[in-house]
Amino acid sequence: MVQHMRFFSQSGPRHIAAFAFLTLAPLFAHLLCSAAGFNPAHDGAVLAAARRLLEGQAPHRDFICLHPALSPLLHAPILLLGGEHVLLLARLFAWFQLAAIAWAWAALTDRLLKGFFNLPGLVALAVLGMAFSAASFPAMAWHALNGLFLAALGLALCLGGRPALKIGGYILCGCAVLCKPSFAVFAPVVLLTTDDWRRAKYWLASALPGIAYLLFLASSGALPEAAAQMFPWPVVRASLRASRFRLGIYIAAGYFGMRLIYGAPVFAPARRLPWLNPGLGWAIIFAAPLVPNFIALFGGARYDYTLTLFWALAGAGLYFGMEADGRRLVFGRMAGWAIALAWAAAVTPFRVSPAVCGGILLASLTVMGLAIVNSTAVRALVLAILAGAAMLGFDHGRRLTAAREIPAGSPAYPMDEVYPGARGIYAGANTHAFAADLQAAVALAGQWPRPYAIIPDCPGYWAASGQANPLPFDGLREIEYYNPALADGAIEAMAALRPNVTILVQTADASRLGSTNDIPMPGRRRSRAARAIRGGRSGFSKIGETLFFELYE
Repeated sequence: MVQHMRFFSQSGPRHIAAFAFLTLAPLFAHLLCSAAGFNPAHDGAVLAAARRLLEGQAPHRDFICLHPALSPLLHAPILLLGGEHVLLLARLFAWFQLAAIAWAWAALTDRLLKGFFNLPGLVALAVLGMAFSAASFPAMAWHALNGLFLAALGLALCLGGRPALKIGGYILCGCAVLCKPSFAVFAPVVLLTTDDWRRAKYWLASALPGIAYLLFLASSGALPEAAAQMFPWPVVRASLRASRFRLGIYIAAGYFGMRLIYGAPVFAPARRLPWLNPGLGWAIIFAAPLVPNFIALFGGARYDYTLTLFWALAGAGLYFGMEADGRRLVFGRMAGWAIALAWAAAVTPFRVSPAVCGGILLASLTVMGLAIVNSTAVRALVLAILAGAAMLGFDHGRRLTAAREIPAGSPAYPMDEVYPGARGIYAGANTHAFAADLQAAVALAGQWPRPYAIIPDCPGYWAASGQANPLPFDGLREIEYYNPALADGAIEAMAALRPNVTILVQTADASRLGSTNDIPMPGRRRSRAARAIRGGRSGFSKIGETLFFELYE
């Protein structure tokens, strides 16, 4: 049976450590990293949706919303309080979420493996988890991060002793689904790997948020639109793409590595040398998933490497599931929870990567390997070394490519005068030039007494802009990836507004502004809607242009 736990240990020093970590770690990361880097294609998209909610628009019915609307609702207070610093404040909250996820996982590991850590070891595990997850994942308001935050806190409460805490935990796990539908797998995994599956009230608690959202959709008349917007086939196809056959070697590494560490010696030399089996197992674990990830961490290009951790932990979970007894049973459950979290966070039609969950995956593998070490001091020392390496890699990687945008050593330009809500943020030359040209295009559009709209990127522009977005969507790029039928509907929506709106069409890809140190030459943006407008198929005609934008009416 899974041991009962609380998010914070009852020990006084652990209370203090938790408070210090959840306060100082986000603040340190925020001061070190938040001002650097900006990506107009992604930053602020959730905040723009939050603005629509505050204006009284119903998600799915009044505007296209590719996820349930809990993420925008969570960030509505940030939008109300942030003013011109709204993007910076959202980054601070993202750092707090990453710290809370790391501490929740370290705390539940500490309680499940009672006496496994001393206090320095617990803190080192939390630092390792946060640094590794945050090294390449851009700190911003995002659906996957919100879902992971709620699910991790929910899991910590689900393993609590009191039924009220468990019910609250399962409700939080259900709320994660309202940030990203793929988190629907998580609560059933937790229920089926604990004794809670026998209690109907816990199943009901995990389903309550989804039921409430369905009732809201039905009452607002948005149920058909929500079904079309939130459950497209490309998301399922993307998850299948993650199952690459070449990664099977990491499943084998995780399985045989843990089998060597924990299994009985088979060959005579291993029986005479008791350290040989565990040594070989650790060599496999380090050589396959851990060392490549740490090398990539210092290279600033670790985003896809966490898939190797995912599959290695899946292999380890396979071994522990087949040898389910004592501590190995606990490890099997932990592997199942971590895999479910990572898969839910990773599924996307753009790039399947569990980077934001990389710290949980790495921490889980490390703890499983360290369980054969009897000394808590030695465990703490190993974790401290790994945490120190992760912190160095975090600092180096973020400086090398902050938010995948500013190369090391390149000049940074303030965004506050060229992008609404971005005060305190600095970007590279390309991004600053793009945003400045956007302001020039907006000024040019001001010659005509009608509202303007921007396609296909820049959804975050509308979070703090002086004018509300007249279109029923903020970013067209994501819509076109998710569901071409929705993109056709977006084109029809734009055509229905003419001649009462000016459309600003990008000629440069906002998502790739940091790929070169030079000011990017305008290139035709691959967008069905943009091609339809330029080709005249939707009835629009060109009335002006700037370096990176064309204006149509």
